[in-house]
Amino acid sequence: MTHSIHERRSWSPAEDALLSDRWFVAEPLKASVEYFDNRTEKALSSRAREIGLPPRRKTVGSSFGRSNDRIRAELQKEPGTLEEIAKRVSLSNSTVQRFMKQFRAEMHIRAYRPRNGAGYRAAVWAWGVRKDAKRPEAMTKKEAGARYYRNVKLHRPDMMARILARHKIRYAEKVGKLVRRDPLTAAFYGEAA
Repeated sequence: MTHSIHERRSWSPAEDALLSDRWFVAEPLKASVEYFDNRTEKALSSRAREIGLPPRRKTVGSSFGRSNDRIRAELQKEPGTLEEIAKRVSLSNSTVQRFMKQFRAEMHIRAYRPRNGAGYRAAVWAWGVRKDAKRPEAMTKKEAGARYYRNVKLHRPDMMARILARHKIRYAEKVGKLVRRDPLTAAFYGEAA
């Protein structure tokens, strides 16, 4: 029997029992989808909530434990930013962030490293109990403006040309070399020659 995509079909007791068994298996939930006929990962999660199964993050600790061991070993081997560590251990940023939150007392920030583009400096995490590095001071408005113009000049010459043209017109108005005609006067008598 086939079902349309939008038709919601009820869960059988056998499917509920299978879901209860698969819910505690230490593998991603999407790996369990193949055991259910025409059910999605989202449908499995929704049904688990409906029948009162506990959150998987709290119940399936073994896979997270293996992740913890990999992250810890990587940090002991070489410090890095959250993104670098996640990339080296082939885990998501959120998994590494959860690890850092859980084991914050056993780690320290060794330094702050500038990112590739703009933005805040990323913390370089290292394993071991030590005092955190001092957070760098925030940029002043003048420094941020100078960095912005430097980046625009290097990467967006068309935008820089528009900015300079605007500055040139403002300066001419300021010193009195450019007087803009009143729009009403221009409508009656036309633009100045």
